Amino acid sequence: MKIGTAYKKGTGVYLHSSSQTTAGVWVASSPFLKVETAATEAAEGEAVIAVLNASKESVPHPAREEWGQVFAPMLNLAGASSLGAFEKDAVCCGLEVEDGQLSIIPHRKRGRNQGYEPIMPKMVKLAFDSSPSEIGAALEEGFVRCLR
Repeated sequence: MKIGTAYKKGTGVYLHSSSQTTAGVWVASSPFLKVETAATEAAEGEAVIAVLNASKESVPHPAREEWGQVFAPMLNLAGASSLGAFEKDAVCCGLEVEDGQLSIIPHRKRGRNQGYEPIMPKMVKLAFDSSPSEIGAALEEGFVRCLR
């Protein structure tokens, strides 16, 4: 399985890969990307493909003192001072690939500083070998299905 996350916030779509640690926990991992919302659906789709292709298994589990830095590259990219500030006006979609099937999973915001939870019935599915434009369009549809 390959996993990533996409957020739509302000004038950007922010994406990152997720990798599974040796302890079985999925953590945010490189690359951390920003695509301007004015960019083409193909550009968004290419970013989705890039973060999912970078997803790995069996990466070293972060030490206790490293946990605060796992999401720091995304905060820096967005110019956000904290996770709460980043999430304040963002919508979120999970990205998963398994057996050649891409699932874009809209999320609902759980509340201030409580993160997101998936809305599985609103999932968008398509083949991972679809064109970047089709994948970008599916991501935009996923964002529309998110709940704030």
